[in-house]
Amino acid sequence: MTKSIIITGIGGQGVVTAAGILRRSIIALGYRLTGSDNRGGAQRQGHVACVIRYSDEPERPLAAEVPPDSLDLLISLEATEGLKYFSTFSSGTVIVNSSHIVTPINLRHKRLSYFSLKETEDMYRKATQKVYCIDLNKLAIEKFKNVIVANLIALGASLAAAGLSDLETEILKSLEENEKSAFLLGKHELESQGK
Repeated sequence: MTKSIIITGIGGQGVVTAAGILRRSIIALGYRLTGSDNRGGAQRQGHVACVIRYSDEPERPLAAEVPPDSLDLLISLEATEGLKYFSTFSSGTVIVNSSHIVTPINLRHKRLSYFSLKETEDMYRKATQKVYCIDLNKLAIEKFKNVIVANLIALGASLAAAGLSDLETEILKSLEENEKSAFLLGKHELESQGK
């Protein structure tokens, strides 16, 4: 068994933090782990992504990059950022994306249009029907008065959507009470969407 996960968003959304939580749980469960991080835009609201690949097969080669048509789970903390990985999507890919869109600064300055949320979701659905759009920022602010926990809400929803219950259980062991509440809110939100 090999699983491939990408967490992406823009700088300041907690992409790297969520990936760190996920990676620690993968290691604690004894899986082999590889992957990579793209943090180039972290301080400029630019693109940030973490690729996580893990396996329970110790002898199988495991590349850091996700091969085409083989992504298991995409967590996109900004709605459009996940589209950068379209070539990795398959009909089995689970996508949990935020309804929050940040128009790139170069387009804002020129007053050019950008993707709408509907256009973004339609593009995701060209590859897979397992698309869950959640207003992560709204939930984080309403329930916790802190937008940064949107990453934990997304993580809880995503692992539930992908059926990765072993990772869910391991992560819950390591979280503080407020963090657990955010994680479980994500799972509950996904269930309320009928997953």
